[in-house]
Amino acid sequence: MQHMEDQTLPNEGLTRLLLERLEHISADSVLAHKASGIRGALIRCVKSWNAAQGNHLGSLLEMGFSISEAMYTELFETSAELVEARRTGMSGNIIRRAGIV
Repeated sequence: MQHMEDQTLPNEGLTRLLLERLEHISADSVLAHKASGIRGALIRCVKSWNAAQGNHLGSLLEMGFSISEAMYTELFETSAELVEARRTGMSGNIIRRAGIV
C-alpha cells in the first residue's frame, strides 16, 4: 500500500500555472495545436495522478514551458516590430502619448 504523501501531485502550483498559460495561447498561433496537445496530456496526467508518473509529468511540464516560452518570445518580437513600425509611421504620436515607447 502506498503512503498518501506519494499520491500528492508535485509542483501542483507550477502545473496549474502552465495549464492556464497554455489555455490562453491564441488559436491563430502556429504553436496552438502543440499547446493544446500538451495541455490535454497534462490534464489527463493530473486527473489520474500517481507517483509512478513523475517522469511523465516532468516531461510534460518541460515541453509545456518550452511552448509557453516560444509563444511569449514570438509575442514579444511581434510587439517590438509593431511598435517600431508605428513609431516610424503616422501613429507614432499616439504610441508615445500612451507611454508604450
